[in-house]
Amino acid sequence: MSRPGFPRYGTKNYSYPNLWVPDVGPTISGTNSGSVTTDFRDAIGPNTPGWPRVKGNNPYVTNKVACTDAPIRYEFVAPGIGRASGSDSGLVKATSGAGNPASLVMGYSWPVIIELYDAVQSIVNNRLASNVKNQKVNYAQVWAERDQTARLIASTAKRLAESFLALRRGNFSHAVFALTGSSRPRQRGLSRVAGGVPEQWLALQYGWKPLLSDVYGSAEELAKYNTGSSSPDAAEAFASGSAKSESGFLAFGGGGGEPDYRWKCKASAHGRGSVRYYVDNEVANNSSRTGLINPLQLGWELLPYSFVVDWFLPVGNFLSNLDYQAGLSFKSGWMAVKARLDWTGEPYNTNTHPPGFASGGWSGGSVKAVVDYYGRNPGVGFPSPSFPRLKDPFSPTHVANALSLLATAFSGTHRVR
Repeated sequence: MSRPGFPRYGTKNYSYPNLWVPDVGPTISGTNSGSVTTDFRDAIGPNTPGWPRVKGNNPYVTNKVACTDAPIRYEFVAPGIGRASGSDSGLVKATSGAGNPASLVMGYSWPVIIELYDAVQSIVNNRLASNVKNQKVNYAQVWAERDQTARLIASTAKRLAESFLALRRGNFSHAVFALTGSSRPRQRGLSRVAGGVPEQWLALQYGWKPLLSDVYGSAEELAKYNTGSSSPDAAEAFASGSAKSESGFLAFGGGGGEPDYRWKCKASAHGRGSVRYYVDNEVANNSSRTGLINPLQLGWELLPYSFVVDWFLPVGNFLSNLDYQAGLSFKSGWMAVKARLDWTGEPYNTNTHPPGFASGGWSGGSVKAVVDYYGRNPGVGFPSPSFPRLKDPFSPTHVANALSLLATAFSGTHRVR
């Protein structure tokens, strides 16, 4: 239900000249005039007592539309009779004479807003879960992968030693080959050096970085234990996310010789969320944060090449977050999303003319509509982790990992994990 005084509408009056020039007789002038609704605004949700001093988490939605247009020009010829020319409202033509184009655009915007809201909510919920869990180390995985970790450390130490000894002997090329860990002894020169780079990059990304993270996380957990620090009575986690969309619809065939319009939309949305919670079971919460009670996460991490799947679909993070609520009690939370939709419309079949005319057409008449949406909803419990979406494939690290995975796959050497 709308707030008192909403929805609100804004109108624009228009008046454009037209001419009828007959083959015989005087020219007749006139106007194409009327009124069109260009603006729409609505607000839904109760007022928060004491606002703006008090920021409530009550449900609240506001949306507004602002439309602009350029006049559409026309000229038609009826042989032996005369010629008609003039201008008219582009917005009226773009919506087939709809009395309220702003509300019409808002109606077409809702599916786009819902799609963006769901995408942003999924991202924010997953990040909230990760931030609440705040996992520093997975002791179960560390124990399960102890042999692989030992081999990684031993092989790296061996390569460093070989490289150092080669440098002492003045054999610079062998030192480089040993350092890059090339597994292609038949190759020579730069090709041999390059052959080892992908393997070492993967070892860094999926071997050394997780190992160092585990060491640092273990140190943090140990420091927390030794200092006797306990969880706060209440804590809060924030997260944000964004999404984009491009869509369109073929709108409104005018009929009667009027042009059809093709509308397109570029949209983006940004969301934020918050969760306040209590730690009411330290043992369960600590077990969750250190990976001791999540067999699904452990099983996934131990699968061969699960990290390849995580490269484009972060299944590991999703499984890790399934137990993030362990030992916690929900206090309050909220989720808010802002979205902007930029609509543009252009006539696309301009070589049309009304019955009785033999030739002619339309020109100009572009239209725009900007839709702004804001929605806030209070939380009633911990948000559920959403199944992951595909990662951005064009980030620098993502591209480097992909190239290294491909190079290693085609070389026939698989030494990571």
